[in-house]
Amino acid sequence: MLGLRSLGLKTDLLVPSICGEVHDRGAFISVRTPSNPGFIWGNFLVFRSPPEKGDLPRWEEAFRSEFSELPEVRHQAFTWDEPGLPRPVPPEFTAAGFEVEPSSVLTASRLRPAPHPNKEVHIRPLASAPDWEAATRNQIRCRGEGWEAAAYGRFKLRQMHAYRTVAEAGHGSWFGAFVGRRLVGDLGIFKVGGLGRYQSVGTDPDYRRRGVCAALVHAAGRHALEKLGSRTLVILSGPGSAADRVYRSLGLRPTQSLVGVFRLTPRPQARTRTSQGPAG
Repeated sequence: MLGLRSLGLKTDLLVPSICGEVHDRGAFISVRTPSNPGFIWGNFLVFRSPPEKGDLPRWEEAFRSEFSELPEVRHQAFTWDEPGLPRPVPPEFTAAGFEVEPSSVLTASRLRPAPHPNKEVHIRPLASAPDWEAATRNQIRCRGEGWEAAAYGRFKLRQMHAYRTVAEAGHGSWFGAFVGRRLVGDLGIFKVGGLGRYQSVGTDPDYRRRGVCAALVHAAGRHALEKLGSRTLVILSGPGSAADRVYRSLGLRPTQSLVGVFRLTPRPQARTRTSQGPAG
């Protein structure tokens, strides 16, 4: 997609290409999601190469120009197409208040069974409006500490609406993990060329450390490989996180890295691009 080398970026752009706007500006790619302005990694710029000393003013001006018609976007966010070992971000970015967010890009062409399978949970694609409502509630409940509930809820409602649009357009499926009738986890898997990209893995806080996440990732991955025709599975995670350990236990391995920087004014509704994200 758009000549990108990064598997994370190639698959990141599917949802905004359907539910937002993706424009190739040559030196950078503009990604805009007007329907969800508080989504940091739904409104950002992708540069073709990593930042060098002195780039910050030019990058900031490019962002202001691209988002001048969307005053509700009250942040700046940049990433770049460098899939190898990341270089240090120039100090001028952190000195100006930008946070650095590294992600591991994990891939696999097949998955191992979960080492501690949960035999209580039943996993299936979402099939109704109540299913999607339950998944949205779960995603909101999974938000990380420090996130204001009402603002985060608005963000997630919009994001899940976009995911449902993409799933119902035939690009993949959204899976729920159920114990009885209760949804205790959910995630999406979408096909981008030969890649199967996981989205927004969320496990009910009351059901963590019970193998729900592993069961979801395994079931959705098999679906992508066997039903969607994906050849390679792709998932993003925070290096060293609990989610990262679960993914690796299933055979997903770090293949590339992805780094972004963002500055928030005021506190965002959502910022993290990893599959686990701020909501689990």
